Amino acid sequence: MIDDDHPHIDYDNLPPTPTCLVPYAHQIGGHGTGHSDSSQDYRLLLHPPTNTIFKPLQNGSRGLREAEFYLRVFAADAPPSLVDLRPFLPTFHGLYRSSARVVYLALEDVLACLQNPSVCDLKMGTAACPPDVDAAKIRSENAKYAHRATVGFLLTGMKVYHEESGEYLSVPRYFGRCLDLDAVYSSGIRVFLGPNVARHPDLARAFLARLQHMRKLLSNQCFALYCSSLLLAYSSSRLPTAPNVKTVVKLVDFAHYRSKLESQDVSGFSHGLDTLIRLLDEASCDSSQLCDPSPLSIV
Repeated sequence: MIDDDHPHIDYDNLPPTPTCLVPYAHQIGGHGTGHSDSSQDYRLLLHPPTNTIFKPLQNGSRGLREAEFYLRVFAADAPPSLVDLRPFLPTFHGLYRSSARVVYLALEDVLACLQNPSVCDLKMGTAACPPDVDAAKIRSENAKYAHRATVGFLLTGMKVYHEESGEYLSVPRYFGRCLDLDAVYSSGIRVFLGPNVARHPDLARAFLARLQHMRKLLSNQCFALYCSSLLLAYSSSRLPTAPNVKTVVKLVDFAHYRSKLESQDVSGFSHGLDTLIRLLDEASCDSSQLCDPSPLSIV
């Protein structure tokens, strides 16, 4: 990604990426996880000494928008409404460039605090695209998931650690596209909470507290989130109950965000968030056995 693709980024004055970068082991969902023949490599890279992830910017306006979003939220003079949102984003450490002239976002590894993290990626919203893109593109993207309007999000990736076997299990790449609302709960949310059903209430309540707080903060923002993901994760090691349950709730992927001055918010993000809150609330009281057979397979 040369600097011509991002004319507003002063490429020559960006610091170089550090050495010793390695592929990020916990990437699920989004660009870089499939077997695409695209010339652009979107894989996340990790700098282990600093627990910093380097995410390549997408080409053109999408990459610029994502960089702009982080620069706005983490600016020294950011308004209080954006400052309040920072705990729900990976900490932004600036823009970097590689020797191959790729521009990267340097972001906190939000999973570094977890032991054997189980991770779920949800592409939020009832709209698959911003309203200002080509109508054919909107139809094409919406057709990929028939239950988007009802559910309000698409499960794009899930990886669950099974402590007894010491193995990670995952779902197929397009697994989420076949799930209606009931299946999102039984084969998605409950499976993500892990094989130990006794832990589900504490995990669900920990996620709920964070999501309800996020819901209030997002209602006061001046932007709309399209195609952004909600990353849920927890430590899969055996832990004490509720006060010490370690969970992560982060918003990621902002290449398609829009200012509410640009267009009315028709993202349906809040509908998806409300659905997720309702499903987790149900899971917090559900002691039934998990679905059989499990949709998970060894990574």
